[in-house]
Amino acid sequence: MRARLPGPQAGAAGQPAGAGDPLEGRYLARTVTGSLRLGVGSPTILDALALVHTGTRANRPVLERAYNICSDLGLVAATLVHGGLAEVEAMKVRPGNPVRPLLAQRMSEATTVQEVLDLYHAARPTPAGP
Repeated sequence: MRARLPGPQAGAAGQPAGAGDPLEGRYLARTVTGSLRLGVGSPTILDALALVHTGTRANRPVLERAYNICSDLGLVAATLVHGGLAEVEAMKVRPGNPVRPLLAQRMSEATTVQEVLDLYHAARPTPAGP
């Protein structure tokens, strides 16, 4: 019996060996689309917490928001287990807890951009003096 070697092996037609296997096809598709998760990272744990403690993955954005403002996955999990989803939703930024940087989002209309810039300029401190 020949042992199957891992890695990209080409068959006679230049296609990956075993491309007909559904499991290999699934992982190949996930690799190409960028949705393959390697190991257990924060997104996997957030999915698991949402599914186990709320019954659906639809509540993951609530957990992700809490994780982004406190950077402590253990605190988010403990709050969810002991206080429920309402307690997680009530979590706020606290001094001493770093906030995870969020990605910038594109705005669809120029008026929206202007509104955000107006808010930024209104909140900017002005120097004291005459």
